[in-house]
Amino acid sequence: MLRILKRAFIAVGLILVLAAMGAVVLFLRLEEMTKAGLELQLSYMFMADVTIGAAKISHVGHTLELSDVEIGNPPAFRKGPAMHFNTILVSYAPWSFFTRTPTLHRILVQDGDVHLRYELGEGTNLSALADNVINLETPAADSGRDQAPKPEWGLDAMPRGLRRKLKVAEFSCERTKIHLSTNMIPLSSVSMNLAPFRLKELTEGKPVSVPRVAFLFVRSLMIETLSLKGLLRPVAKMLRSDVESMSF
Repeated sequence: MLRILKRAFIAVGLILVLAAMGAVVLFLRLEEMTKAGLELQLSYMFMADVTIGAAKISHVGHTLELSDVEIGNPPAFRKGPAMHFNTILVSYAPWSFFTRTPTLHRILVQDGDVHLRYELGEGTNLSALADNVINLETPAADSGRDQAPKPEWGLDAMPRGLRRKLKVAEFSCERTKIHLSTNMIPLSSVSMNLAPFRLKELTEGKPVSVPRVAFLFVRSLMIETLSLKGLLRPVAKMLRSDVESMSF
């Protein structure tokens, strides 16, 4: 009898160990899939190369942490990063993902470098990225996706889930630098610290599309840049013109 019980305990122990190993593998796979999915969606949305260093999911804290997030310049600008953030931390309501409109309590963007570039005849790189996002909400004929620089950014390649709507309670940005450059005046590059800002009730309690959330954040970055002291008048003028032309 003791021998049978001993064998039963060993068998149960082995099952538990195998189950734990399977859970770890599944969890790591989920993080890899999340990273790859977000890179695909963001690249398509901005029509620019987007890379994410790693994605970490905490089922206990209900958070998603993205590290080393880089959004490249749009095709009309020289190759390089438009934005880079060391950390993007998203806190979410887990059960809301089983509903039609998931709820994000907070999106916190930290330790960023935003390379805001203005070129004559093109405007700013950030407004170009925002335009690509805006076009997703326009009729297909006007979206410009039929002439996308890469096939994976074309009309027929839209990733799943991009049309799903969200509720976002807060969007915060901390410890971020703005690097300004232009070919309009002899100005190689000027770097300034952006004051931390917080957008409360980003979606005003209403579900909005993922592209709209991205658009509002990019536009907010440009608006906050206009508030910087010491901003040269020609630079401020061109930025204000771009911001005023941005609408969703």
